[in-house]
Amino acid sequence: MAFSLFLALAVIFSFWLAAIYKKTQCVFACSVFDGLINTLLSVFVIKPTIVLILGFGIMLIDSIYLWHDEANKANRLSD
Repeated sequence: MAFSLFLALAVIFSFWLAAIYKKTQCVFACSVFDGLINTLLSVFVIKPTIVLILGFGIMLIDSIYLWHDEANKANRLSD
């Protein structure tokens, strides 16, 4: 895997893990998701296609939205 693709995936996965932790407040859920991703990356060969890029982009936007939405809920509850 090219380093640039690996770097992009690492950044995207960090947003996913942050969104999972923000939603669940559970490190175990993040660990399970990380193990799943590591297993899938070692089993399957990733070929960058437009579908893969669009899918990762959509999931990235969704995880940022979930993280931001959870932060807004916490602020509304504290007010």
